Amino acid sequence: PERKSFFRSMIQIEPDVAEVFPDSRSVNEALRFLIRITREKNYHPMAILPMPNDIIECGVTGK
Repeated sequence: PERKSFFRSMIQIEPDVAEVFPDSRSVNEALRFLIRITREKNYHPMAILPMPNDIIECGVTGK
């Protein structure tokens, strides 16, 4: 008989983000939507987000 393979990858979601999503299904739906719209606009979603080192170099320290 054919065996099914299931892949699960666990990631940690920050508390403020987890408050918005009731379950993993809603998180996946939101991420798929983000993937779809970024593909339509022809850019990678992470390319528009500043990384922590970029923020520090720009002089923004959060204080």
